[in-house]
Amino acid sequence: MDSMRLCAVAALLALSGEATAATLFENSALNSSSQNCAFECAEGLSAPDVTGAQSFALSGKSFVERLIVPYDRSGSGSLSFGTDNVDWEIRASSGGTPGAILASGTIVLEAADIEAVTIAGNTDEEMALEIGSVMLDAGTYFATFDVNLADMFAMFWSVSPTGTGTSFDSPDDGATWTPGYAGTISTPRGAMSLRVEGTSADAAVPVPAPAILLLSGLAGLAWTGRRRT
Repeated sequence: MDSMRLCAVAALLALSGEATAATLFENSALNSSSQNCAFECAEGLSAPDVTGAQSFALSGKSFVERLIVPYDRSGSGSLSFGTDNVDWEIRASSGGTPGAILASGTIVLEAADIEAVTIAGNTDEEMALEIGSVMLDAGTYFATFDVNLADMFAMFWSVSPTGTGTSFDSPDDGATWTPGYAGTISTPRGAMSLRVEGTSADAAVPVPAPAILLLSGLAGLAWTGRRRT
């Protein structure tokens, strides 16, 4: 491949308008001393299985690609990679309550899904779920999580006292919702930690048609010239 053809291809790639993922919404976490007993901690203590939900807002049409949950675990708690799994959903907001399911899936947790972070000076972890690309309009939605763990002490969802939105929990896989995620404690929380990452639909700028034609023509000329030499 000659230099002229390389330049044409590089120019096409540079003008492709591909946008990089960014934070679309974030509720910051507290340190581990203020974590809420979350997810399977409830089931492990012989209480009903609890599904957690946290609302998030998008300012414009976006492609949601990752749901990230900061958490802490006790010193003896550990995840079983390859078997522990997460049922996730994105739901519409129906009068401020989790409503219709817009997207859902199940992810078997692997080491690559867990990232070490420092929260208020403490070493904690984040569960980062790659959910593909879910296109949502501007508005308010809910991310829900039903985490199925072999070790009930492996994950304590962090509260977010300075965060926005509301949290809910459900003992029956989302059939009914109770305001304020509680897990096994008696006092429901207002907002739980959550980070939503993806791409704004406005961030990908389309390449003008004349530019595409020009660069395609240059690539074609480069190819023709190479065949003649």
